Parts: sequence; C-alpha cells; structure tokens
Amino acid sequence: MLEALQKIKERVDENTLVLYGHDYRKTNVAFQKTINENLLTPYKLPEGIEEKMCLTLKEEIEYNPFFRIIEISGGDSHPITELRKAKDNFKY
Repeated sequence: MLEALQKIKERVDENTLVLYGHDYRKTNVAFQKTINENLLTPYKLPEGIEEKMCLTLKEEIEYNPFFRIIEISGGDSHPITELRKAKDNFKY
C-alpha cells in the first residue's frame, strides 16, 4: 500500500480530483483530528474539508494520514499496519 500511495504522489497531477465510492468524511475528519493531536508538528486540515464531496490530490495528501504515513510515523518504513489498525478500531 505504501508503494502504491508513493507512486500516486509521484505520478498523478496534484490538481486531479479524487472521487470516492463512499462518503466517510465525518469519520475521516474525526480520525484525522485524533492523529493530529499526537503529532509533534500538527498541521491544518484543508479549509472546508467537511463540506467537500471530493478533493484534489493535493488536498487529499494534506488531509489523508495514509498519504502522510512516513511523516506521521517519524520515518518508520512500515507503519501502515498500525495506522490501518487504528483506523479500523476508531469509533466515531
């Protein structure tokens, strides 16, 4: 998964719209806020994220912890499993 996300970041134009099969905005924003609380350098969620039906790839990279996994994990090269487990167990 990490390699696939890295390829997307490298090869897809950042202005490309990301279209979703399901609407998980509320849950994802709440989960992202819990991740953000634990970061040494928290970041700002993209403006209006909760109202948007789709994001550009640039916004998705800013917002989605899976795209930011290396930064979030402090450089650990295999952190996806732990983040996926945390997301799966997250209760909104």
